[in-house]
Amino acid sequence: MYVRTAEGLGWGIPWISVSRVYARDAAIDYAHRHWNIPCNDRFVALHRKPYFKKVPVGTKFEHEFDAAGQSLRREHALKPDGTRIEWEDLDDCTHFLSCCIGQPPGDKGGGIPIVHKQLGSPPYAPYGIVRVSTMVDYLLGRKYPGRQYADAFGKEKTSDDTIINHLDPGDLIAYWNVEKKLYTHLTMYLGNGKIACHTYCRSDDPACTWDKSWDLGRGKYLWTPLHIFV
Repeated sequence: MYVRTAEGLGWGIPWISVSRVYARDAAIDYAHRHWNIPCNDRFVALHRKPYFKKVPVGTKFEHEFDAAGQSLRREHALKPDGTRIEWEDLDDCTHFLSCCIGQPPGDKGGGIPIVHKQLGSPPYAPYGIVRVSTMVDYLLGRKYPGRQYADAFGKEKTSDDTIINHLDPGDLIAYWNVEKKLYTHLTMYLGNGKIACHTYCRSDDPACTWDKSWDLGRGKYLWTPLHIFV
């Protein structure tokens, strides 16, 4: 495991001046509880205006299949009354990870103080950050210089799959879309090669019907590891 040392990030004895505030077990527990349902703030982040919707308790995400049982590579949010938020609108991966690693209202996440409020604050808007590139910049200390929570090992936007050997459960992986030239997905690493996320609602839960391996999108994506060291 990589740790922060007095000489920088690498193999060695942890630098004792760094406060250990990230509650990994709580972050992973949140991911396991909410991997296929909305976060406890009851918001779902969207691609386009109004950029989020509040949904009732009992809403869930459903993977879509054709009549032959083949994945349509789509999902929707199904409300208890049968109405849906369609695949074309969903963009909840980063909001979900904000709640997992952060301090979501009324629940316990990993405890990282996500002070950047991209769309507003609960109860009027989703908790935390909702765009992948903003989360990458926030955790790497680019949004607020001097406040860094993660390290990418100098491996941003890489095709080097050995990065996974340096991640711990509870770390994040950002996916850079080569064709679109922007980050389009964010996941939590759960260990054993598995991930959790929203908008492609994945988990190591046996009920998950999406591909749950961390290296999704080979050839389509480059990977940025985000090892949280606080």
